[in-house]
Amino acid sequence: VDEWLWMPGVILNSQFCPPGLEATVFALLSGVCNIGRTISYMLGAWLLEVLQCRPVGGDQETEQFEHLWLSAGLAAAGSL
Repeated sequence: VDEWLWMPGVILNSQFCPPGLEATVFALLSGVCNIGRTISYMLGAWLLEVLQCRPVGGDQETEQFEHLWLSAGLAAAGSL
């Protein structure tokens, strides 16, 4: 689904870039998106670590999810 949502932007970029540079613009766009996604994953992991949300799948670890609501709220606010 993510790729389908990305397609209109790729098509618009290919229409607005100079002739012959479509592949270069696509490569730059892909690279920037990949870097952004990687930074996003790292910041999410760091946030869960700071909020001490470290479940291991064992029994009786409800306290590990005590601050998970704050993480979800920050992630939702960050995408605005």
